Amino acid sequence: MTKTTYGAATATAAAVTEAAVKWVKKPTATGAAKLVIVSGSVDVASYVYCAVSKTGTRMRMLNATNGTNATTPAAKPAAGPVAAVNLQSADSAAKYHI
Repeated sequence: MTKTTYGAATATAAAVTEAAVKWVKKPTATGAAKLVIVSGSVDVASYVYCAVSKTGTRMRMLNATNGTNATTPAAKPAAGPVAAVNLQSADSAAKYHI
């Protein structure tokens, strides 16, 4: 690629700032055959990523007529600060399908 053939290359830097994001409509999920539809909305333009654990322990039972397999949810841990997750890290790639 040369300047003579294709013209001079130009690059522009763009300033990127972070903005606080708030839920307008909190996420909800609706099950369907072989898929889950997740919906919700936020108050600013943003990207949304979905990550599913590679080692999940909860399985969905496809027998809708069996009401005898009720489970008791595990006790929730005390709420604390949530650390930011880097979805591009090797650690995230090892734990989640993103």
